[in-house]
Amino acid sequence: MADRRRRLKVKNRFQDRMILEIVLIAFVFINTLVVLSFIALETFSDLPSLKYLLGGALAIGETGGLIILYFYSVKASHRIAGPIVNFEQSLRRVATGDLTQRIRLRNSDNFNDTAEIFNECFAELGEKIGLLKATAEELSQHLQRHQDPTPCMDKLLAQLNEFKTDIPIESLDDPDNTPPSTT
Repeated sequence: MADRRRRLKVKNRFQDRMILEIVLIAFVFINTLVVLSFIALETFSDLPSLKYLLGGALAIGETGGLIILYFYSVKASHRIAGPIVNFEQSLRRVATGDLTQRIRLRNSDNFNDTAEIFNECFAELGEKIGLLKATAEELSQHLQRHQDPTPCMDKLLAQLNEFKTDIPIESLDDPDNTPPSTT
């Protein structure tokens, strides 16, 4: 149970909006049934027929409520599932090296603030990769001109050290870890 969350709400704005919508639908539905029941009590003097009328009205009301709740749930889940699919597609494109794309969501979708964070991260990562490319090009020019590559190598290594990876540097020096030659 060490992984149990200590906070009930982790995305306040999203959760508040979702809770409010569900509570409002339930509140309106229940109050509508109560009001209609009181109206029926006042208009009918025949109690046995009132019992059947209220039973039928309750069955119709519950069925209608379930239909409304179903369509609301589909709409609400689409505002959640749509952005998640968009995030997944964007992350797959980033994994293939495409840092030019951006996540675009509808205003009515949830997680617009999260999409902005993703887009900022993509842009920042693109800038860092651009600097690495420029430094690698500079290093290549130094080597072609037979100039000392040390300053460029130091700059490149400093830029690469900004990235955290799970590959230990020692494994790069390991002769058993070298890729096979293509000759």
